[in-house]
Amino acid sequence: MLSEVGRLTRVVVKHARDAFVDAHTIAAQWKALNFTEPPDIGRAIDEHDRFIDILERAGASVDRLPRDDRTTLDSIYARDASIVSPAGMILCDMGKPARQTEPGVQGRAFATFDPPVPIAGRIEPPGRLEGGGVVWLDDRSIVVGRGYRTNAEGIRQLRAVLGPAVDVIEVPLPHWRGASDVMHLMSLIS
Repeated sequence: MLSEVGRLTRVVVKHARDAFVDAHTIAAQWKALNFTEPPDIGRAIDEHDRFIDILERAGASVDRLPRDDRTTLDSIYARDASIVSPAGMILCDMGKPARQTEPGVQGRAFATFDPPVPIAGRIEPPGRLEGGGVVWLDDRSIVVGRGYRTNAEGIRQLRAVLGPAVDVIEVPLPHWRGASDVMHLMSLIS
């Protein structure tokens, strides 16, 4: 069952140690990626270890995305680069240029998981779609925020991959501070 509120049975994460790498990587990237301040890597690793422990104690199977030099600090937000669907993962086409490599990196990782995670489809240019702008309401209804990082063509392609059994509900996202400082639908909901 697809649900944003149901019990997690399997989850994919990118550990802080693999996204943030080291102090040098953080120093080189945090401003350009629009972080409000540089992440505290020690604190982030500790918090992420505790987070994974909570997930596992609750019974969820946790798959970890590996460190990859083609990704940035933003890869900590694993949800953005792919979308869970009834047929497998849908690899996104990221609207933030610095994140363009993440869907392909995730796709390669999904093939190595045990069991492997199938790829149901991918969003291709000129379509843009980011998973942070997507919320499953139930098995047959998905809401997609249209804005700077998810466009009409990306939503059209998502509809095609999901097929007629899933109702895709499009909602406009607020402008907020502009294209460089985007609020995803999940940001607004949380």
